[in-house]
Amino acid sequence: MNVLIDKMAEARGDVIEGDAAKVIEIFAKKNALTQDERGGLLKHLTNSGEMNRYGLQWAVTRLSQDVESYDRASDLERLGGQVIELPRNEWQQLLQAA
Repeated sequence: MNVLIDKMAEARGDVIEGDAAKVIEIFAKKNALTQDERGGLLKHLTNSGEMNRYGLQWAVTRLSQDVESYDRASDLERLGGQVIELPRNEWQQLLQAA
C-alpha cells in the first residue's frame, strides 16, 4: 500500500507546465482516444485542480464514467493506472513533445 501512496505522491510532483491541451492531444494520440474522449479528458483535467500527472490519472479514470461501453470504461480505468505507473522519463518525453 505504501508503494502506491508513494507513486501517487510522486505523480503530484510531476507538474504539467505549458499547454495542457497539447499534453492531452499527444497523450490521446498515443493512447488512441477518440475526439470526444480527448475533449472530456481535457475538461476533467482542468476541473481536477491538479495540473500534474496525478490529475491526468484522475481525469482518465473519471472519463471512464462518461462512456457507455463497459469494455471501453474498463480500458480507460486501466489506462489511468498506467499513468501512475509511467516511468518519469516517459512522462518527461510527453511534456517535452507538448
